[in-house]
Amino acid sequence: MRTESNGPAKMPDQPYVTKMPTMVVIGIILTIVSILFFCWLLFTVTVHALPFFVGVQAGVAAFHNSAGVVGTIVIAIFVCDATLVIGQIAFATIPTSQARAMLGLLYAVPAAIADYHATIGHANLVLPSEGWRAVFTIMGSRHERVHYAR
Repeated sequence: MRTESNGPAKMPDQPYVTKMPTMVVIGIILTIVSILFFCWLLFTVTVHALPFFVGVQAGVAAFHNSAGVVGTIVIAIFVCDATLVIGQIAFATIPTSQARAMLGLLYAVPAAIADYHATIGHANLVLPSEGWRAVFTIMGSRHERVHYAR
């Protein structure tokens, strides 16, 4: 005996990815991935916090002393690069570990402060609880201390 089929299987009215629970889960996952990506990016870039700060201060001083816009940019870039190169050369040539630790702290403290403020800014966007903001902010700035300890 042959049974008669009703044709192909009926497709759902809406695709599965447009249903509410799936969209919420996808939104949460993408939010976490984007926050982790931007935190990684900020932690990578903050290694240059001290040279950038010194370069900006030199640029502001040059601008206030009538160096012009182009001169200000050139001076700021030169001072920023010089600060980074001098710090690397000094770190490579300093013989004692205590002096190296002090030089490392000179570069690490501004980076940790920048990381703290970047992490608290991200935490303010997604976490309503003040306690959880503090926990994630401390964890984010701790990453920088561990990074410089290596």
